[in-house]
Amino acid sequence: MSQEAPSIAVRIDLPATDAELIFDCLPLPEAIGSAWIEGTDKSGHIHVFVEDHRQAREHAKILTDFLASVCPDDQHSVRICEIHHENWAESWKAHFHAERVSPRIVIRPSWESVETGPGDVLVTLDPGMIFGTGQHETTRACLQLIDRIRKEGPPQRLLDLGCGSGILSIAAAGLGYSDVTGIDNFPDAVRASESNASVNGVRCSFATMDVLELELPSRYDVVVANILSSVLIRAARRVAATADTLGTLILSGILNEQFEMVSAAYESQGFAQADCVQLGDWSTGLFRRRVG
Repeated sequence: MSQEAPSIAVRIDLPATDAELIFDCLPLPEAIGSAWIEGTDKSGHIHVFVEDHRQAREHAKILTDFLASVCPDDQHSVRICEIHHENWAESWKAHFHAERVSPRIVIRPSWESVETGPGDVLVTLDPGMIFGTGQHETTRACLQLIDRIRKEGPPQRLLDLGCGSGILSIAAAGLGYSDVTGIDNFPDAVRASESNASVNGVRCSFATMDVLELELPSRYDVVVANILSSVLIRAARRVAATADTLGTLILSGILNEQFEMVSAAYESQGFAQADCVQLGDWSTGLFRRRVG
């Protein structure tokens, strides 16, 4: 049986704490990529797949300049490599396992089985080339807060900004949130979210949109934004405008030392901090709109 030719990719090596969030902001919106964390040193790896070596050189230059501008003090490297398909498939199985991430939410890859109890929400994911498995501290904290603030009674409408694999939207729908909408500026992420929602048998809507240009006709009871701190600050007015009169914001993707700046940006938009979940180097804030 013949083997598939290896894929050409531009590989970025960087600290694990940066891998998922940098991946979501890569300046190559039409590229196909992946990100994961591995190794005892918690190193992060991002691969951007290309058609040929010419395109690889072009993308490597773009990514090198981008990393120099957004994380000049971090240790990172960019190089061109080849990925063998059998190694690619096994990499997910080695680093993604079933896990309970909140009192009611259990995440599992499609190749593993897991026992759940009454009231549990099981989210099945096969993220493929789209990152978002619940392993990163920012995703985990968002899931915990989504679980905690889900109220009994009338369904709460939820907006997921930077939906990635759709993990937050799918979990929210499973918890009973209504009119769940996910938005990402990466078309492949939107397609992956739609596929994952279908696999899990939940109804969510997904759209390709840049949060910096966000304009939506609807308002939501809960808005979750797991994106870079710099984008959260720049988009504060637009993000705040998506929350209903008594709306709640869950803001993540924030390094601990950056949390005060993000908090100040949303306090200026009429929100007050109600809680902050710190996991590792990352802070996730719960904000409620001030009344009166």
